[in-house]
Amino acid sequence: MGFGMLVRNTEGKVTSGFLRPKFVGDVLYVHRDELKSNHSRMLNMSFKMVFNYVTDALPKLVIIFAEGIYDRDIGLLCMIGCRNLDFESLGQNSIKNGLLDCETRINIQFPPLHAEKAEIAKGTIESRQSKPDPLYFERLQLPSN
Repeated sequence: MGFGMLVRNTEGKVTSGFLRPKFVGDVLYVHRDELKSNHSRMLNMSFKMVFNYVTDALPKLVIIFAEGIYDRDIGLLCMIGCRNLDFESLGQNSIKNGLLDCETRINIQFPPLHAEKAEIAKGTIESRQSKPDPLYFERLQLPSN
């Protein structure tokens, strides 16, 4: 469920990053070849996502911690994430100082669990803030294979 990804903004600028699972249900994720069949169809999942946000200025490191639901039969992962706005202060101080934007929606379509052929994962990262808000950002596309 973890993978290297490309992140494309609305201007077509592309950067790379990664998505790594942290928890499957209430169990700390340890690398597995597949989700075992004893898991239910719907799983609570949490992830860490890291990439550089591409702008005309210097690239900015983006770190998102996200939680949501994965439907293993159709391969859909829907999450809400907290974007760290000051990665150098990552941790408790970020929360205390209000340096998190927890209005980030992430949807990723993985191949279904028992797909017959290799497919690509694709998704989006979107701000749930309104456009005038300084924390708002344009939708990002996530193609990967």
